[in-house]
Parts: sequence; C-alpha cells; structure tokens
Amino acid sequence: MLAMKGVSFKPGSVAKKSLAKANKQIALIDQLRNNYFNLPDANRDFRGSFSGIMTRRTYAKAAHLWCLKDMLPNGRITLVTEQEGPLVRVVPHVFRDKIENDVFEWLTVQFNKKATKPQKSAASKKYNNAFEAFRYQNQHPDIDPDTPIYLALQKFIEANMAPAVRTDRFGTALPYPIVNFQSKQFPMLWVESPVQLGGEIDKKVGFPIVRAKYRKNLKAQLFDQLPQDAELRAALSRRTLTATIQPAASFMESVRERVRFARRAGGTSGKNDPGFINGAVYNPRVLMAVLNIFRVNYNFFEERQYITSLNKHEETEKVFGKSRSIKTPDTDEKIEGEARSVLTPVKKTPAMRLGAQNTKKMPDPHRMFYKPWLYHGTPLWDKFEGR
Repeated sequence: MLAMKGVSFKPGSVAKKSLAKANKQIALIDQLRNNYFNLPDANRDFRGSFSGIMTRRTYAKAAHLWCLKDMLPNGRITLVTEQEGPLVRVVPHVFRDKIENDVFEWLTVQFNKKATKPQKSAASKKYNNAFEAFRYQNQHPDIDPDTPIYLALQKFIEANMAPAVRTDRFGTALPYPIVNFQSKQFPMLWVESPVQLGGEIDKKVGFPIVRAKYRKNLKAQLFDQLPQDAELRAALSRRTLTATIQPAASFMESVRERVRFARRAGGTSGKNDPGFINGAVYNPRVLMAVLNIFRVNYNFFEERQYITSLNKHEETEKVFGKSRSIKTPDTDEKIEGEARSVLTPVKKTPAMRLGAQNTKKMPDPHRMFYKPWLYHGTPLWDKFEGR
C-alpha cells in the first residue's frame, strides 16, 4: 500500500513500473555518490545556510573569505572589494590576525556599472589622450618615453587624482563612503582615479585598511582634501592603480553564464533575504567540485587574447601571409610578391600570461580533473586509466 497526502491506494501495473523505475534511479544515484565521489549521506529535506542554496549575505561573505584565507599561503594579502555594508562586520574579524601582524590591506572600489558602450569609449579615448600627453610631452620631471608604463601610470594618478565626494541637494560636499563605512576605524578619504581602463569608468577607490605606517595619517585626513605628505600621496596612487576587480569579475561572469546552478539567487546581489534557485545543487561539495573543474579549464585550457591599451604591442605578433601574384594587364604574365604581414593577437591561457604555464603544450585533462590517489580502485579510475 502507498500513502500520498493521507490517501491510500493499491499500486497498479503503471504505478509499479514507475516505482521500480524511480527505485532504479535512486540506486544509481546512491552508487554514484558512494562509489564515484564518496559523498556522505545528507538530510535532503533540510536546506539551510550550512547545507547550501539558502544563505544570508553576511554568512556567505564570511564563509567565502574564511575559505580564501585558509587556501592562500602565508604572506601579504591585498583584498579588493566593492563597497558592501555586510563586509564591514566580516572582513576585520576574518583577517584580524593578519591585520595585527600588518600583512593585510583592504581596498574598496566603486565605478559606473551603468555606463553605455559609447560612454566607455569616450572616457577611454579622453584618458588615453591625457596619458599619452603626460608621458611624451614632459609634463612630469621624472617621466620620459622610456619610463616603464606601470611607473608612469602611478605618477599620472598621483598628479591627477582628486578627492571623491558626494553632494546633497544644496551642493554641500559629503563623505563618499556609505553609512556602514563611516566609522572611526576607517579613513573617510576616497580618491577619484583618472585612469579609465577595463570597463571601470569613473572609478572611486577607498582605503578601509592599509599598512600601519600609513593608517594613522590617513585616518586623520579630511574627506575632501588630498594629503600633502609626498610619501602618503605616492602610496595612495599605487593602491589606486592596483585596486581593480576586473579579473575576478570576468571570471565570475563566465561562471554564472556557463554553470547554471552557480547563478545568483534572485538575480541580484542586493537581495537581503534568503534566495532559492530551482535545480541548484543542495550540497556545497558538489558545487565546489564543479567549480574546481571549471576553474582549471578556465585557467589552463582556454586560450584567449588579452589586449588592452597597455599591452597592445606585447600581446600581438606578426603573421606573414603566403606569396601573392598580380597579373599584368592585357597579358598572361604574373608578378610574384610577398604578402604584407599583419598583426594578430597572441592567444594565451591565464596561466601562461602569469607565468604558471610555461609551455603551449596543454596538460592532459583527465590528469587535471581528478586525483588518482583518491579514486584508485573505483569505476572512475577504471574509466580514466583504461582508455
């Protein structure tokens, strides 16, 4: 006898076949879980913050940052985030030990995410013209055409940055950070960056936590005035240049577009209540496994071009075409000549670009996507090793 919503009935032939099919599928799932991936049994009826899917923003950010801290090697860490209220309650606690040891910095960025393509093009063109003039027209005594572009950018920012402020309806200048960041523990000064790169248009940079040697002076700085101290100004310009979320944003955008159950619950990051995605994995271990596969593929197997105004000469190569012939008018005579060479983008993986992958020979995917010692003796081992 089967009971469903308080109703009892005897299964007929169709019901028996359906039940047998369902049991067969359940057995297959259990076999995959136990024999292939060694996943433990879990209560599928409970979906809370610690089993996945249903999460609150503070917990999600704390869990991600704690995991990141646990994975990174010892050494200095610079965390770059957007200006989000829950981070104020999370970051100082997660990284307390590193802050006390003066090996942690936290930078925040805000930029115009609603900028249209024409607006981005116009801003980038204006910036490129200003930077070229700064670099080649002797507008700075320490800069000449042979100066490395990274150092030139630092000096350009130092000479052209300005305090970032908001204004009320009466035109009165107000501190730029949101209420959560208007605390005595954080500096009030934010900086407007003159650099318009990577789609981060009209970027403002904040410095919630910086090195101890700069922290005291920066916290005493007025929100609408740049520091007069040359060393502090240079430190702010260096951090303004490196404060970007563009690489992480590109990776996460690719993840959300190509891995369905990694999409945001509710579709926006501003949702405060728990969210639910129909069809998403309930177990974080499954999602972590899928994301690890995607991460390895993204970093080691997907060759793509990286060309910006900063590296357009380094990331292209000359390609010589085949010889071409031109027919002489009114005759059958042909004149042979070399085809003109063209510049084409050099395609690399992120690992090649950062020097972690020194050869263009791609690694074997099955060696990258599973741990042989973990799956020894399982059907997965036989599948990979017996091919």
